[in-house]
Amino acid sequence: MEQDKRIYYNNLIKGIINQVVMTAIFIIGIVASYQGALQEAGWLGPLVVGLIIGYELLKNKSLLKPKVMLFLFVGLGGFVLESLLIVSTVYSVSETSRWLMPSPLAPLWICALWLNYAARVPGYLAFLKGRHPLNFIIGVLFAIIIYYSASRMELVNLTYGWGSIAAIGTVWGGFVIGIYIFAERQFRFLFQPS
Repeated sequence: MEQDKRIYYNNLIKGIINQVVMTAIFIIGIVASYQGALQEAGWLGPLVVGLIIGYELLKNKSLLKPKVMLFLFVGLGGFVLESLLIVSTVYSVSETSRWLMPSPLAPLWICALWLNYAARVPGYLAFLKGRHPLNFIIGVLFAIIIYYSASRMELVNLTYGWGSIAAIGTVWGGFVIGIYIFAERQFRFLFQPS
C-alpha cells in the first residue's frame, strides 16, 4: 500500500512538472509568433513552433501517427478558417507582419499559433475530452486574448471592433470543439481500459 502511494505521488509530481514545462514552451511559441510578426520577421513564430512540433513528434514515437494527424487537422483547419475570416472582412492583417503568404490568406504567424495550440491538445485531452461547452469557452477566451492583443499591437485590424472578436470567438469556439472531437478519435486507444 505504501509503495502504491509513493508511485502515485511520483507520477502526480511528474505530471505536474510536465504540464508546467509544456505550458512554458507553449508560451514561448506564442511570444515568438507575436514578436516575429511585430519585428517584421514573420519566419520566427513558424520556426520556433516548428521546433516545438518536432520535439512533440519525437517525444513519444508510439504517438507519432495520431500527432501528425492532429497537426494536419489543426494546421489546415486553422489556415482555412482564418483565411475565410480575412476574406469575409471580419479582420485584416498588417502587411508588414506577413511572410510568404499573400493577402487574403492567413499569415503564417497566425497558423503557427494554431499549431502551437495543437501541440498542447494531447496533454489536455484527459481533462477536456467530451467537455464541449468548456472547449467552446476556451476557444472564445483564446480568441479574445489573441485578437485583442494583436489589435493593440496593430498586427490586425478588427473591422467591426468587438463584433469582429465575437465572430472570431464563435468560430474558434466551434473549431476547438472540433479539435477535441478529432483528438479523442485519434488518441482513443489511450483511454481504453487495458
